[in-house]
Amino acid sequence: MTKVSIIIPSFNTPKKWLLKCLSSVMAQTLKEIEIIIINDGSTNGNEKILDSFAEKDKRIRVIHQENKGVSAARNAGLPVAAGKYVTFVDSDDRLAPDAIETAYRLAEENNCQAAGFVMRTLNGIKKYTCPLLLPPEKKLDKNYLETKALKRIISYPKNGNLIPGGTKIIRKDFLERTGLKFNERLKIGEDTVYCFELLCLLDSLIYTDRIGYFYNKNQTSATANFRRDAYLMERSARAEYNKILERTGVKFDLTAEEILADYIYTQLTYLHLAMIYDKKYSAYMAKDIFSDGEFIRCLTLLRNPEEKIIRLKALLDDKNYDGAYLHLYKSSKKFRFKLAFKNRIKRILAFFGI
Repeated sequence: MTKVSIIIPSFNTPKKWLLKCLSSVMAQTLKEIEIIIINDGSTNGNEKILDSFAEKDKRIRVIHQENKGVSAARNAGLPVAAGKYVTFVDSDDRLAPDAIETAYRLAEENNCQAAGFVMRTLNGIKKYTCPLLLPPEKKLDKNYLETKALKRIISYPKNGNLIPGGTKIIRKDFLERTGLKFNERLKIGEDTVYCFELLCLLDSLIYTDRIGYFYNKNQTSATANFRRDAYLMERSARAEYNKILERTGVKFDLTAEEILADYIYTQLTYLHLAMIYDKKYSAYMAKDIFSDGEFIRCLTLLRNPEEKIIRLKALLDDKNYDGAYLHLYKSSKKFRFKLAFKNRIKRILAFFGI
């Protein structure tokens, strides 16, 4: 009997990281696993490496397809998975030896639909362990997931252990019954949207405070490089949250101040990156962000909507971006933004010589 199916999407992953990933998965203390690798159109010779691993270990199955993106690759693995549970591990990350066995034991002993473990981020020589922010080894019911856990996905402080697909195992029959899949239209933030809907649908979840997933924050990953469309993807993700809430019937307040503030902060973070890596494009991005209806609505819902919108629109009509930044900076002092947001604004202001 296959207890857990481990689905690994792979596209041109550097060889050293791919080998570490596969070695960690093959070395799991839980032996009743299958490893499904979706080669998403790699062009760097990885397909030969994957096929050679499949020849050596009968638990490994490789599926080759044209490049469709990480979400499509993950979704392609689900129909062929034979395990009672499934998990999604990125091909440049790795697992602790007992990660899957620990999660499986927790899920089975506590009759939970999903079980997870803590993530450690590896960034060169730096290491950072995400705080659990959940009661360890305690069965969390639907009420807890909808009122407390859900907020920790899209507002500060975010629970990094909830978001990646590889930090948890999920009952396959639950995924089949709900039809939950990764959103293939999103190129950034697909994990967050997926886990937001997952928490809306789950009736039970349990986590251990033991480290089980090692996230390799490499500079060739999709999230590490500056992309012009990143802020648009984040905007699309926020729109997806509303659709998910309507679809699932979950009552969750997306207009809570800390959630609005986090969306504003994220948009301005991408703007700041544009100022560093693509200065010419940053002027267009600034106008687009400041004129975006959802961005302005977030500002409106925070405080004094009439005054803010009128002032901001007047500045934009005059193409006074310096004034728009200054206006936002002054306004942010009245809000309960985290310190990182204020520091980010200061750097943006410094860029404009204000």
